[in-house]
Amino acid sequence: MLFPMSLEKLDEFVFSVISGLVHHEVAVFEVVLPKKARGNSIKKTVEKSLTKSIFLSFQSSTFIQNLRFKPYRTESTRKSKQMSQAQKFNVPRARDFGWELKPMSSIYYKVLRNKSNQICVVLEHSLLRGVTTEMIYWWFKHFPKLSVKLLDISGYEGQKVPGYLLWHPSDHVSAQLKGKLGPKGTSRAGAKIHIKEVMQYEKYEQKYPVDQELTIYYCEKDGWCMGKSIPLIGPMMSLRISFKDVYQENKIIGVHYHYEVVAGSHKQNFIAQKITKKVVGNFGTEFWDAWLTHNTIEVGVFENFLPALFEQRYDMDNLTYSRTMNPIMESPSELKGFDKELFEERVNGYEQSTNAFEYQAGAQKSFL
Repeated sequence: MLFPMSLEKLDEFVFSVISGLVHHEVAVFEVVLPKKARGNSIKKTVEKSLTKSIFLSFQSSTFIQNLRFKPYRTESTRKSKQMSQAQKFNVPRARDFGWELKPMSSIYYKVLRNKSNQICVVLEHSLLRGVTTEMIYWWFKHFPKLSVKLLDISGYEGQKVPGYLLWHPSDHVSAQLKGKLGPKGTSRAGAKIHIKEVMQYEKYEQKYPVDQELTIYYCEKDGWCMGKSIPLIGPMMSLRISFKDVYQENKIIGVHYHYEVVAGSHKQNFIAQKITKKVVGNFGTEFWDAWLTHNTIEVGVFENFLPALFEQRYDMDNLTYSRTMNPIMESPSELKGFDKELFEERVNGYEQSTNAFEYQAGAQKSFL
């Protein structure tokens, strides 16, 4: 897995460390040098200095086995290449399910930086009406491999589509499980999931594409967590979801659904901070606005399609969906985040943390 980063001036020559890859405690780094800084003598100087800096940064016996030198590319060239790669996404046309989507006013949210400058996002959703945790757990176990026949969705009549396309009417592209899977190819902790989607496609098109292979850290009846770690550095991103049934008069009326994201290393050594800056540096205000809108819609539509699919769970090869299967008739426009006190408590916890991954505890039982 490649993670862009940069280093400061080294022996008079500015260069960038583009990626790090570790196999069995052997680090491999790619180094980009400007045109004036090429030649074997220069490369040997860089190799010696970089090896020393890695030793100092990590204070471990891990060593540099190989350095691959690449031609210099400007920042604009790299951004152009990234955009061309993003444009290769074949985003399915939007699907008009007839749902009234939940607005941003239906959630409590906060994007903040903790004491170690990690990005922390806390998102408290409104009650998921008519949904149970049993349904949500079933969805997370199976959704990457589900196919659903759309009966009366304009432009899709009679077509089978990935179940992932019901989870958002316009932004989702594909989801695929890899690695060591659970029974019948289901999700489980330790497996990987490759997700392709675009944030608010109808507004930004492919300005904010997501093409990530993440490790599933937790997949249980009370939550889900996925993320990525970088060799030698540790956790770099973690997305944790917690859910719990809400009862009224001994009857489940919905689900309390809480979402948290941590991005960036808590470590303060030179390499860790440079990687963090490059990995999360593009997560600006507009990106988070797009992501929050995307997530509000994504989670909200569980109300509209999940009960109908769950009813068909014993015949998953023949799942169908039509507009008439939507059980939610009441508008979500007046809904608010479910538990404001919990939201404020978690925000405060992240603000005071020095290691947000420890506070999040993504691989542990839900705190709800």
